[in-house]
Amino acid sequence: MRPRNYFSTPRRGDAEKNQESSLVDSNYGGTRRFRKNRTAAWRLLYAAWRQRERRGNGRGVVRRACIAKLKDDFSTPRGRDAENTLWGVPRPLQKGFGARKRDKIVAIPVMCRFGWAVFAAGLLFGQSGLPSQTKQSPQELLKEAVTFHQQGKLEEAIRDYELFLDIYPDAPEVRSNLGAALAATGKYARAIEEYKLALMKKSEPQLHLNLALAYYKTDDFASAIGELEKVRAVEPDNRQVQTLLADSYVHNGENKKAIDVLWPVYAASSSDLAVDYVLGTALARDGQAELAQRVVNPLMAGPDSAEKHMLLGTAKFAAHDYPGALDDFHKAVEMNPDMPEVNSYYGQALFSNGHTEESQKYFEKELAHNPNDFQSNVHVGLLLKQDQKYDDALKFLKRALAGRPGDVAVRYQIALVKMAQGKDQVALDEMEEIVSESPKFLEAHVSLSTLYYRLKRKEDGNNERKIVEKLTAERQAKEPAAQLGVTEPAGVQRTNP
Repeated sequence: MRPRNYFSTPRRGDAEKNQESSLVDSNYGGTRRFRKNRTAAWRLLYAAWRQRERRGNGRGVVRRACIAKLKDDFSTPRGRDAENTLWGVPRPLQKGFGARKRDKIVAIPVMCRFGWAVFAAGLLFGQSGLPSQTKQSPQELLKEAVTFHQQGKLEEAIRDYELFLDIYPDAPEVRSNLGAALAATGKYARAIEEYKLALMKKSEPQLHLNLALAYYKTDDFASAIGELEKVRAVEPDNRQVQTLLADSYVHNGENKKAIDVLWPVYAASSSDLAVDYVLGTALARDGQAELAQRVVNPLMAGPDSAEKHMLLGTAKFAAHDYPGALDDFHKAVEMNPDMPEVNSYYGQALFSNGHTEESQKYFEKELAHNPNDFQSNVHVGLLLKQDQKYDDALKFLKRALAGRPGDVAVRYQIALVKMAQGKDQVALDEMEEIVSESPKFLEAHVSLSTLYYRLKRKEDGNNERKIVEKLTAERQAKEPAAQLGVTEPAGVQRTNP
């Protein structure tokens, strides 16, 4: 018969010693049972901690307390102390109480430790620690989420939607609701991910439209266009989709496509101020000032507004009336400084009127609202290049190029920066590609000839010089002030309201 074997840890105080001694018993269970119940305790505490994390109440404290307790009671010892322990239980540190040097240690009762772990979990998490799904069925949870959503309690709705999706992850309608709630709280990146997951299970126009709106809100107009075109193919007469698509095209610099989308809508219906505004903007930016003026006449008849001055300024800017555009953009900025693109256009008007230093301030204001604004990135890059801050200039120019991949003008400016940095071979490769794609690009040919001479390629430089002389003569032969007549698209006439 084996002797009863007692042991204790080093003295820490009566309370701790008594607590540890109360857990000591003789010859109960074994290593296999301890391993099994240790794993169960880990799972219990980890699950409780994860639910506490979702609720968001004191999660840092709970996490640290759980990890500390689990490490203290259930970790497997390693290192130099391993030989003095067995599954976290100290071997006898003194020779009294019948202990011998080679005696096998008697394991601490596993069920006592497991019971203590369950009790500790209850103390840590309290009444609110267990999630509501232990008390609610999934149907009740979803009903509560929808109710919260309708009441405008978005954070509570998001929480319940996520808990429901933990149980039923393949519910596209619920994921769409979660995406809508996330978008309403300004969490567009997460909303986009939820909409994409929903579309993997079910493709329908409303989901594509919701995804497009989330892209639009994050100024990712190229992605918004892709989703809106899918909706338009299914619902060609949806005016909301047509207007949003055209506006995305305008923001993306594709004014002719915006005109193609909205002109039939404008011609076939009575006055719609949203359609008039977007179409008038597209026409003005496309250089069709007279037609733009006709489209926006209903807007001009209304009260004075920032939108009215924005339209007028855009039309004057497209017509190269930079002083007139400057006045209208200035009024628009004063009336609504947060209007999309107003700071960018005011900066462009200042830049075109020679106020370059002042223009940078407004470009930076626009970038604070929309870091991907194309014109603001290009102009800030140009100004930094003039100040010989080449690395900073490249950062803005590359961001502009990311918004419009392949843009020849931006690629040309990047090549000029490389030339200024002394990276002639890199600049040469880019310039050769540019003139290959745009053989009439006079300035690129001038820079290319300079690079050839720098790299001791005199014959190639002479050939480029001849091309420069030819293109210069062609440009001078054209009338600089030639005005093209503006006509409405063939076969389309506006019906009178």
